[in-house]
Amino acid sequence: DLTGVPDDKRRVDCDCEHPPCANFGKAFIASFAMSMVFILDFYITRSFAESVYRENAKIQSSILTTHSIAKCIAAFEIDEAQVILGAAEGLPLELATTLE
Repeated sequence: DLTGVPDDKRRVDCDCEHPPCANFGKAFIASFAMSMVFILDFYITRSFAESVYRENAKIQSSILTTHSIAKCIAAFEIDEAQVILGAAEGLPLELATTLE
């Protein structure tokens, strides 16, 4: 109740009967902005995680292939090493050309 408070000391935020109606727009915009930040963060994090997963798969494939080729070369089975290299999937281009 603002009775007894001088007019120049009153703080009036809105014209409605039951405040805080003037803050609804601000609250809605703030909530919307926060939601957009969370959604953007989710998509950025998801994209990063998928990229890391793909790189991990390439590294795993490279390790397994080079291990198999090294084992064949150590046993002087060059033809079998070439077959393993030809059947390898997901190898980085640099590794595939180096091992040929």
